[in-house]
Amino acid sequence: MAHIWVRAEQREMEQRVGLTPQGAKALLDAGHQVTVEDSPARAIPTDGYVKAGCVIAPAHSWPDAPSRP
Repeated sequence: MAHIWVRAEQREMEQRVGLTPQGAKALLDAGHQVTVEDSPARAIPTDGYVKAGCVIAPAHSWPDAPSRP
């Protein structure tokens, strides 16, 4: 099982994200863990990831993320 951590954007005006809520749901359904950092700037609102079942972490908390699930 992999743990995927979607980081909040750090660059000004950056809104892209590499994983959609639908993709996150597919990963969760396959048995992986998905954590998404909260971000008001992301093109896809955090609520979509909540509805998909992802764990939501505070923005920029990835340095404290566990190295293994």
